[in-house]
Amino acid sequence: MEVGHLGISCIPLMNRSDRCDEAHQDDGRVWSCWYPYRGSGAWDQEVRSHGRKGQLLLSHRVAQADIQVLVPISEHINRLVAMRFQCDIMGTTNLVVARTDSEAATLITTNIDPRDHAFILGSTNPEASSLNDIMLAGELARKSGSEMQRLEDEWMTRANLQLYPDTLSEALKKEGVSEDKIKEFREKLISTHASNTSSLQIAKEFGLKEAPYWNWDTPRTREGYYRYQGGTQCAINRAIAFAPHADLLWMETKSPIYAQAKEFAEGVHKERPGQWLAYNLSPSFNWDAAGLGEKEMKEYVWELGKLGFIFQFITVCPLLAS
Repeated sequence: MEVGHLGISCIPLMNRSDRCDEAHQDDGRVWSCWYPYRGSGAWDQEVRSHGRKGQLLLSHRVAQADIQVLVPISEHINRLVAMRFQCDIMGTTNLVVARTDSEAATLITTNIDPRDHAFILGSTNPEASSLNDIMLAGELARKSGSEMQRLEDEWMTRANLQLYPDTLSEALKKEGVSEDKIKEFREKLISTHASNTSSLQIAKEFGLKEAPYWNWDTPRTREGYYRYQGGTQCAINRAIAFAPHADLLWMETKSPIYAQAKEFAEGVHKERPGQWLAYNLSPSFNWDAAGLGEKEMKEYVWELGKLGFIFQFITVCPLLAS
């Protein structure tokens, strides 16, 4: 049962309702209350913020439908713990599925969790002022939507957004550090899930003399969200953090790409051997556009099974509570 992107207080309510038609409101949205003892065998908790896609009031981009806003890892873990806690109170044996939409994410609500730092983008141009100041000035000047978009696009080009590990790697290269050492540096950041503060300290251990300019505050949206670079490695990072608190891990994807599923499975199993994985064989998949022939389509689910995707499913409306 997919229960959407909820606040902590709403999650126990979703688990304990004794009326199928009851609903509770959380952060401005109404959720139907499904519950463990009426036939739902598993619960999936999404990693997104309660507002997303076309429902987000993101300044002049309200109509866009591809915006994914994540919550920090720590907040999602709290959700998973709340789900398990309520199921334990009720004495049920439901499975908890931790879903991550970070493969396509572009924003995150806060930078409070150091495990998210490596995937938050920052400006590398000290001459680029705050994007919020630029956009506010445009609104006060009554610029049109297209003009506002142009202002943002121009600012993004000037700001040259990068991930902090990339900026540190470039700085090490400019200071003459060898490629092998830089590769070792990157591997250490990944293996330790280093925060920005720790990453800088590690870079200095590898020979960095002066910290490069990098600012994750100037690109923030009007709502205060940070710019985020999603992807498979990002999903792996989050799934590993969620694993102790869930029975299955699910990375939502746009297309049926075997290489991506393999990368995710191997990345998770490297740190969590034997971890159960879930895969959404989405009705929205365009199998032909993904380059799969009839033979590949027939074999796809079996190949996924070999990777550890023990729960493969097709999401349909009657199974969704969000």
